[in-house]
Amino acid sequence: MTIRLPAHSTYNNQSLLMKTVFITLLTLTVFCLSACNKLKLGSLQAKVGQDKTLHESGPLGDDEQIEAGIIDRTRQIYTHVQKVYNDNTSVPDNAILNTSYCSKDWNEKLAQIEEKEKKSNEEMGFFVADYWVMGQDYHEIGTSNYKVEKMLLDTIPSQASVTLNIHNCGNTIPIRVDLVWEKGQWVIDNLTDLTNDFDWKKGMVEYLTEL
Repeated sequence: MTIRLPAHSTYNNQSLLMKTVFITLLTLTVFCLSACNKLKLGSLQAKVGQDKTLHESGPLGDDEQIEAGIIDRTRQIYTHVQKVYNDNTSVPDNAILNTSYCSKDWNEKLAQIEEKEKKSNEEMGFFVADYWVMGQDYHEIGTSNYKVEKMLLDTIPSQASVTLNIHNCGNTIPIRVDLVWEKGQWVIDNLTDLTNDFDWKKGMVEYLTEL
């Protein structure tokens, strides 16, 4: 005996098969899109992480952009220095300048010198002149002739040196400012009076090692 299925039963089976195939394809499409998005997000996060690491260890940009940034940062620092020292209504506060614009190592050495001077009986301490203005006195502080002399961008941290002139009490004093990259910005790590060939950081180290 032959059993014949109704025509509508065959149609229903084909419809069910098509629905199953459609759902399977839709599921695979969603899965693939999700996987692709995760890969893109992972790549983006990796790039952001890489850029962040690079920015923490050194500035981003080509050499021309970085050099311009070094000049701008040094000029920004000394514009504040001029404002502080040319304000005749108050005594310059070196502590603010030091913490705002100098490296961790520079500030640590300042603290060590201060501690040594407290313990000693010396009438005169290490700082017989002011390194911000390269003199004992100050009047009409100005600066000029900023020039990047050195950039070491492959080191950690990145380093740079800028020469400029400080104008104080009618005198022009050429100096070198050595900078390091800390916490995403350039900060001063050393100052050198080029007229008197005096390296301030070297002088501090020698003073701290004296018995």
